[in-house]
Amino acid sequence: MENIVNTMVEKSLPVAKLIEKPICTLDKTLCQGIDYVEVKLPIIKEEPKQIINRTKSLVSERLRPAVKTFTDLKKGTKHRVKVIKLHTYYKVHYLRMYSWQQADRVMSTETGISILKTVDSTTDFVELILDKYLPIPSDDFHNNETEKLCNEDAKLHHTVGRLSEFSSRTSKRIYFALMELQHIYRMEIRLLISDIICILLLFKYILHGV
Repeated sequence: MENIVNTMVEKSLPVAKLIEKPICTLDKTLCQGIDYVEVKLPIIKEEPKQIINRTKSLVSERLRPAVKTFTDLKKGTKHRVKVIKLHTYYKVHYLRMYSWQQADRVMSTETGISILKTVDSTTDFVELILDKYLPIPSDDFHNNETEKLCNEDAKLHHTVGRLSEFSSRTSKRIYFALMELQHIYRMEIRLLISDIICILLLFKYILHGV
């Protein structure tokens, strides 16, 4: 058995010498590759905790400029929106005031005064009809003296305000009138039911009496 082993070793020596150089070359190449990786990626030498901290720091450094840009853009957008809203408010307010001034100027002419007087007269007449057919509820008190005192100050403003108030007062009176009619109908229905019950009781009494 020993002779067999010796024979095999003797025969394998030439083969081992043939592959010795390639093995050395491969080992040298692998060592050089490992050294290159360690130089280019020194993070591999660090502990897991150090790797996590370094990764967080790297991500934070990369994201900080983007976050700052986004924050600045957000602040700038809010400020711009405020400026636009304020500018729009002043433009609308100016347009409203200008429109009222132009309307007052038109209504201050002879034709405008005639139109406003016609509107006031018509409103007075309609109010009389309203008071006649839809009486004033107990909580709807209306003072006409204030209207007459304000009539000469701002003609257009006064007329528009009076028409708006008249519309609101009319709606309120119609509502109260409908509620009152509903109450009356309920009372009539109750009386009708009461009469029917009395008649049924009377029939029952007559039938039992017979």
